Amino acid sequence: PEGYASIQVPLDRPTWPPLNGYTLSMWFYIESYGGNTPEAMQPIDLCGFEVHDPKNKTTLFINQMGMLSFHTAGKQPVTMSNVSEPMMFQERQWYQIALCHTHNVLARPSTDATLFVNGAQKWTGKLHYLPPPNGPVFATIGTPLLSKRAPATTTENSQRWQLGPVFFLEKTLSPQQILWLYLAGRQFGDSIEASLSNFQSPDIVSPTNLCMAQKLSPRAALEC
Repeated sequence: PEGYASIQVPLDRPTWPPLNGYTLSMWFYIESYGGNTPEAMQPIDLCGFEVHDPKNKTTLFINQMGMLSFHTAGKQPVTMSNVSEPMMFQERQWYQIALCHTHNVLARPSTDATLFVNGAQKWTGKLHYLPPPNGPVFATIGTPLLSKRAPATTTENSQRWQLGPVFFLEKTLSPQQILWLYLAGRQFGDSIEASLSNFQSPDIVSPTNLCMAQKLSPRAALEC
């Protein structure tokens, strides 16, 4: 049905959850939310991790206000947006997001997390860390038809969206690595240690992005 699409990928259970934290990075594009008011819009699931147990599921999704949210089963969703500077995702624009979530055994269940949008840090806070599994672990990329955030009577909607490359890394990347991953563009599909020059596209190069790169580079000599 229109508005829904997803794939499910099995994960290696012995390495779950990542011992040293993780980074989830993806590109996405929302052509239409399918409505002009929150009541007419439906959340869009981007990525989720789950065991075959409704109490053991974590999902990253865009809520009805166009903001990124993180939901762990049994907990209230956390909206990753600052009150003073709300981060709302607009229609007809590609975005790259990267969520870096640290793992501190002494600080569980909630640990430090940082959200980057288009290479820039936009939010920091605490998120419930991924719970240990009690069965096979799966990653669901996209919005499944039976998403629990959609009304029970809903079978289709008028939303239109796309997902680009998705990366899940069993470590937290540095701000420099996050920025270069963004600057590599949607064509990038290699190791983050590889040369990025072959993947960069002209639409990524802008005064703002160059300024960000200069500030993060230890060799930066120009003022922005």
